[in-house]
Amino acid sequence: MSTDHPFADSVAGYALGALDADERRAFAAHLETCARCQAELRDLQKVNAAIATTAPIEDPPASLRARTLAFATAQPQEPAPAASPMRGSATMRQPQPAGPTGLPAGASVKAGPSTKAGPSTTGVLDRPRVKAPLPRWVPLAIAASLGVAVLTGIYAGLLSWQVRTLRQEVRDASDSLDRQREQLGAMQQEASRLALTARIATAPDAKRVTLAGRDNATGASAHAIWSPTQGIVFNAERLPQLDPTRVYQLWVLRAGQPYSVGVFRVGTGGGASFTGLMPSNVITVDGLAVSVELDPGVAAPTGPIVMMTAQ
Repeated sequence: MSTDHPFADSVAGYALGALDADERRAFAAHLETCARCQAELRDLQKVNAAIATTAPIEDPPASLRARTLAFATAQPQEPAPAASPMRGSATMRQPQPAGPTGLPAGASVKAGPSTKAGPSTTGVLDRPRVKAPLPRWVPLAIAASLGVAVLTGIYAGLLSWQVRTLRQEVRDASDSLDRQREQLGAMQQEASRLALTARIATAPDAKRVTLAGRDNATGASAHAIWSPTQGIVFNAERLPQLDPTRVYQLWVLRAGQPYSVGVFRVGTGGGASFTGLMPSNVITVDGLAVSVELDPGVAAPTGPIVMMTAQ
């Protein structure tokens, strides 16, 4: 057996099917990783195939026979069982020592018809399937696919984060726009009130009146400018705070009949202001009054009168 390659002598036996089960399994395991044995086995298989299909039956080469016999005789031999003594025999026949070929000394090997090498398919049928190595592009394709999957996941995560960020920005912008609209609406109302106040104060038919507090608002006072054609401007001081369900309601009096002008609330210091149009059916005014009513006001006074035009 070769010392530099322990399985060198097993290739021929494997190809010819001359190995036992354990040797065949051991060599098959070795064959998967040994390129040298794979190449030699392919060569022997080609020889077997060629012999089986094209070549006439010939005696095997002496070198192949010698290698095969040497491989066979190199395997450990089981000792022959001792012969049982037979009746009538005086002595037992002793086994002859084996020669270099594994046969008894003095025996010769003769080639005859029985030693003709016929087409053998045992090695071809029994040999294990050798896994062909993967093409070099397969690992690269797998790595590329994994890379694409990772990049796709990262891109999807970034895209989801961007979508969430954009949605939040849209919500913030919408809230800011709503606040700006509210502020703009308040500014427009204030601008309209200031413009109406200016028209009322400068109207040719404008009149100024003073109101005094009464009942539980005796400390309150108010001043008003009213114009039958433009409207009324009302400003009060030191009015008491009311329950949230209550409001102050301003009335104009004509011939003792009250007409509602509008409702208002007081600020932190008891101050209040109101600017509005006069009732369309009121041309002359005898006086002004303020009552406490349920929110959002009533058609005729139902609560106490807390302010009246001073006489």
